[in-house]
Amino acid sequence: MVRTIAMLVAPAALALGTMGPAIGATPKAVSCQATAPIMQHFSTPRPWRWLGDCPNGRAEGLGVLRMGSEDELTMFIGRMHAGRPVAGLLDHGLLMMAKAFTPAGVAIQPDGNHPEEKTAVFTTARRAALATSRWLAARGNHASAAWYRDMADGIRETE
Repeated sequence: MVRTIAMLVAPAALALGTMGPAIGATPKAVSCQATAPIMQHFSTPRPWRWLGDCPNGRAEGLGVLRMGSEDELTMFIGRMHAGRPVAGLLDHGLLMMAKAFTPAGVAIQPDGNHPEEKTAVFTTARRAALATSRWLAARGNHASAAWYRDMADGIRETE
């Protein structure tokens, strides 16, 4: 089952931990569609919010898809194309690597016989966190930009 969502993205970036615009901002919300990654043995929480570019109304490029609320936050940190996840990390308390996704949106994990696949996933996730930091800073949300910069610094490949 593919879970496609339409969400409102405020061009004035959202503060981490809130679902509304930054204080003092008067954003014009735009519709942005994204397909939430499907994680085996885990339901995808709602609401969803894409922090990144959204040309033609679809999540695109490097960024972060925040799913759920602060109580149960899940994130996809990676690359999207035409509103669909391509590759990255799924973080729901435990990290899950996804080198690719099936047409149904189910994550395909790297093959242990090909360590370069794992390295590529972590590289994509680091770049996505940095891209999100820049995206937020460009919209005046420097506190959240710093948080995602720190996230990028903390994304490290482990055995």
